[in-house]
Amino acid sequence: MRAAALLRALSHRPVRLSRKGTVTVVALRELALVAHDTPEAIGRLAGLLRIAGLAVPIQRPGGQTLLCPSTEADSWLELTQPHRWAVLAEALAERLPAPLARAIELADGDLHLAVDSVLGAEFPLLPHSLRAEATEWAGAAEQLGLAVDGRLTPAALELFAGTPGAAASAAERDFPPPAAGVYLQPDLSLIVPGPLAPADERALLEIVETEQLGVASTMRLSQMSLSRALRAGHEVGAIRELLERLSLTGIPQPLDFLLGDLERRRPGPDPEEALAAAWAGRRAGPADPPGGTSSAEPARGGSTAPAASAGSDEPDELAAAVERIHSAARASRGSGELTHRLELAIRDRSPVRVTAVGPDERTFLLLPISLAGGRLRATDEAAGVERTLPVSAITAVEAA
Repeated sequence: MRAAALLRALSHRPVRLSRKGTVTVVALRELALVAHDTPEAIGRLAGLLRIAGLAVPIQRPGGQTLLCPSTEADSWLELTQPHRWAVLAEALAERLPAPLARAIELADGDLHLAVDSVLGAEFPLLPHSLRAEATEWAGAAEQLGLAVDGRLTPAALELFAGTPGAAASAAERDFPPPAAGVYLQPDLSLIVPGPLAPADERALLEIVETEQLGVASTMRLSQMSLSRALRAGHEVGAIRELLERLSLTGIPQPLDFLLGDLERRRPGPDPEEALAAAWAGRRAGPADPPGGTSSAEPARGGSTAPAASAGSDEPDELAAAVERIHSAARASRGSGELTHRLELAIRDRSPVRVTAVGPDERTFLLLPISLAGGRLRATDEAAGVERTLPVSAITAVEAA
């Protein structure tokens, strides 16, 4: 999961390589924040991606070298978790230093013993660089799961025996089964209890912020992450459909309101232009019949009023234009006064009637608790629940 997150991070923002060909210290720190790991572990992961041919250095004008995903990265990301692991593990196994392979054999598969004792005893004149290479390989093997607590796994033994197919089968057996879905919480956090199908994993990562990656991962939806997804071309309806399909706990009300608010505030046709177009169409009237006179001409009596045609849809057009103007005005209304009323209610511990727009418009009798991060937390005593509403979705606040 972390290797996939690192590869996706490199696709959005390639990182600089030093003159020695390694990722710079600053870049490692930035990538560690993205993949939620230590810089040392991220350095090893970057090395794994390179030896597996999934990340390659690209020379740019000016002598700058960047680490970027290779042409094989997308197809690797479409693999399931066990098969992704098998690609990385096979690449690492092929890089096993010969002295370390001999030390592992003498240590009966104990990787820690092989590196700490047997390697030095068996090869006392081994150069420092090769000893460091063996130590680094052992660290990468432990991180990737070729070894657990210093002991080689059955999958690793199959790789060293030259049977990668058996190693892949062992990985499929030992990896947790695909998760049935995710747990979507009222605080907009998501708990992913296991691996997801590659397509679902990719779609989910495009709309969330990751907080913890591992066998079980924690992610979070926010107005910022969803707005970023909308700017990237995603539709609110498609996001809602994805979450409804994946969530084992349904769509909590705070997210329902947030999605509704984003849908309501979605950029659309300019309402004034729509109204002007509607009036222009009304003045133009129906198309002239062949050989006839224009219906836009003044009548013989001198009147300039257009004659309405039977079956005209002008009222519908005008009503739709008026509704768009009303929605735009409501969406752009300042929230300072509403926020002030909520802050007073929190200070005085007094209930208020709050109207919010989500999939539909609803009014709640609430006792506000806190106002932070663009969200209102309040107690709904009638329903016996605590509600969280985006401030941007609130259209009215009145004293109870």
